[in-house]
Amino acid sequence: MSQKPVGNRKSAGSQPMHVLFAESPGLNDKPHKRNFSMPISESPTSQQSENVPEQTQPPASALNKQLGYADLAVKVASMKSGKTPTFQIQKKTENNRSNLNRSQIGAEQRQQIEQLEIPTRKSPTKPERINKQVDITQGVFQDQFLSIQKQIQETEVSVLKEKKNLGRQRTSSMRLMQEKSRAQIEEKEEVIEDLQDKINAHVTHINVLMGQLAQLRHLLSLQTSENEQLKTLIDKLENELKESRSKEEELLNGKHNAEEQLAIIEQSKLDENLRREMENNEDEELDKQKHQEIETMKQAMMDLIGQAEKERNQWETEKQKQKLIINEQRDKIELLEGIRKNSEIKQTNLENQKEDLERMLYNLNQQLDQTNDKLKSERERAQKAEDENMKKEQQIQDQDKQREMIEEIIIQMKQEEEEERLQREKKEKEEAVQRQQKEKEKTESEQSAIQIEKIKLEKDKLIEDIVRLKNEKEKF
Repeated sequence: MSQKPVGNRKSAGSQPMHVLFAESPGLNDKPHKRNFSMPISESPTSQQSENVPEQTQPPASALNKQLGYADLAVKVASMKSGKTPTFQIQKKTENNRSNLNRSQIGAEQRQQIEQLEIPTRKSPTKPERINKQVDITQGVFQDQFLSIQKQIQETEVSVLKEKKNLGRQRTSSMRLMQEKSRAQIEEKEEVIEDLQDKINAHVTHINVLMGQLAQLRHLLSLQTSENEQLKTLIDKLENELKESRSKEEELLNGKHNAEEQLAIIEQSKLDENLRREMENNEDEELDKQKHQEIETMKQAMMDLIGQAEKERNQWETEKQKQKLIINEQRDKIELLEGIRKNSEIKQTNLENQKEDLERMLYNLNQQLDQTNDKLKSERERAQKAEDENMKKEQQIQDQDKQREMIEEIIIQMKQEEEEERLQREKKEKEEAVQRQQKEKEKTESEQSAIQIEKIKLEKDKLIEDIVRLKNEKEKF
C-alpha cells in the first residue's frame, strides 16, 4: 500500500513518503491489509498528521464504497416501489461529489476529516480499538441498511394502499359521473316527453277544430241547398202570383162584360117599356111571356154577377193568402241570407283559425325537430361519456386485474395447503355421506315395513267393509 511520491514533490516538512508512513501510527504493520470500507469519520487516515500528501487515496475509496452501498439500497427501493425516494437525490449528489477528480479533494476534505476525527493519538498503538471502530461502523451500516429495508417495505405498503384508494376513488367518481349523466339524460327525456305531450294536445285540438270546420262546411252546404230550395219555392210562388193576377184580370174582364151585358139588358128593358107604352094594343099573354123572359134573363145576369163577385172575393182572399205566404217566404229568405252571411263569416274565421293552427303546427313540428336534434346530440354526448367511462373502467379493471394477479401470486402459495384441507374435508364429507346413506337405507327399510303393515291393515279393513256390505245387502 506504500506509494511512491510523484516527481520530486515533498511534504511541508520536506520528508520522503516512506518516512511519513513509517512514523504514522499503525501503518508499519502490514499496511496492505488495511480495511478502507469504513466511514470517513472513523478511517485510520484521520490519525495521520497534516503532512500527508494529497496523493493518498484511502478516504476517497471508503467514501465511494459506502456511497455505492447506499445507492444500491436506494435502487432496490425504487425498483420495488416504482417511485424515486426523496433521499435518493441526496445520495446521487453525494455520489456525484465522490466521482469528482480525486486530485480535487483538498483542504475542505481534510477539514471535514479533522472535524470528524476520533482522538486516538493518545493511544495509537492499540489495533483492537481500530477493529472496534470498524465493527461499530459495520453495525451502524447494517442498522442503516435494515432501516432502509423497513422504509422500503413501508413505502411498498403505502403505495399499495394508495393504489387501492385511487382505484376506489376512480370507480366511485366514474359511477357518480355516470349517474349524473344518466340523471341529465332522464331530465332531458322528461322535458322532451312534456313537449311531445303538449304537441299531441295541440294536434288533438287542431283535429277537433278541423272536425268543427268540416261540420260547419256541411251545415253551410245544407244551408245553401235550403237556400236553393227556397229560391225555387219563391220562383214558384211568383209564378202562381202571376197566374192569379192573370186570373184576376180575366175575372175583371168577365165582370166588365157582365156589367156591359146588364147595361145592355137594362137599356133593352127601357126600350121595351117605351115600346110597350107605344104598343098598348098588344096582347097580355105576349106581355107576360116577354116579361117572364126578361125576368129570367135578369135573374141569369144577376146570377152571373153574384158568381163573379163570389169568384172575385175568393180570388181576393187567395191573393191575401198568397201575399202572406210570399211575405213569410221573404222573411225566411232574409233570415237565411243573414245565416248564410254569418256562416260565411264563420267560415272565413275558421279558415283563418285553420291557417293559424297550421302555422302553429308547423312551428311545433320545428320545435319537435329541434328537440329531437338536441336529444340526439345529448344522447351522442352521453354515449361518448359512457364510452369514456367504459374505457376508464376498463383501465381500472386492467389495474384491478394486475393487482389481482399480484394477489393471486400471493394466494397461490396458500392454495396447496387449502387443497389439502379441502381433500381432508372431502374425505370426511364422503364418510359422513356414506354414514348418512346407510342410515337413510335403514330408515327407508323401516318405513317400507311400516308401509306394508299399513297396507295390510287397510286391506283387512276393506275386506271387513265388503263382508259387512254383503251382509247388509242380504238383509235387505
